[in-house]
Amino acid sequence: MKHFRYWILTLTLILFTGQLHARVNVTVYCDESYPPYSYQEKNRIKGIYTRILTRAFDRMTGYTVTIKAVPWKRGLNMLETGKGFAIYPPYFHPGKRPYMDYSVPILEERLTAFTTPRVTGQRGLSQWPRDFLGLRIGKNRGFVISKDPAYVLAVKAGTIQVEEAKGNRQNLLKLATGRIDVYVNDNHSILWELAKLRKCGIYDPAKGHLPIIKGPTISIQHGFLGFTNRNGGRFFYKKDFKQQLNTIIKSMQESGEIHRLVRETLAAISCPD
Repeated sequence: MKHFRYWILTLTLILFTGQLHARVNVTVYCDESYPPYSYQEKNRIKGIYTRILTRAFDRMTGYTVTIKAVPWKRGLNMLETGKGFAIYPPYFHPGKRPYMDYSVPILEERLTAFTTPRVTGQRGLSQWPRDFLGLRIGKNRGFVISKDPAYVLAVKAGTIQVEEAKGNRQNLLKLATGRIDVYVNDNHSILWELAKLRKCGIYDPAKGHLPIIKGPTISIQHGFLGFTNRNGGRFFYKKDFKQQLNTIIKSMQESGEIHRLVRETLAAISCPD
């Protein structure tokens, strides 16, 4: 009987110790097409958030995290139906996405107006949207610049003209050739694409392009890691995972590590093959 109890106790300790050292396999999804923040290129997942979160995940205890890139709407649907655990980088929209919980804010994203000296020499661009009346503003197709009532009314009245193009590259080249007066998009996205155009020799003020300069910030958002709250207990580790991640992200922010990772990512520009 004593031997039986001994073996039961030993087996229990072995199982308990194994549970303590077992690592939970976690899949986190990301936007496959949101450069320079989160994107997939030649089967590699890249971007500012990817670098930050990969570093953070590596420092967490008890988890092995795999990142998978998916179309943004599909990823949101996976969280809404409870099939997916987490996705990055959503903005904070609790009313619009009641199925989502959030990490601490990871990174500040600034919606910024870029312009040329030709425009700033004629007027000061400091107050949105008053100082932009009479200008041609470029934006990416389908993108909503602002819901400010004064801006919406100005666009409807035609006192602000808005032109759409496919993406950053097309709009920056339109700005560089004077076909639009202002281009509005995320600050890092514009700087990343502009650096790529310079490096690849597509944009060069020495060859006749207008200099492109940074104007005022129109609005500020923050990116998060969003977690599903409709998992029905399936992701039992969510509370601990979230707490660990929040602590690590705060430490990375306080040490300046996140700013360094942003600079390094934006500096790693290459031309397409």
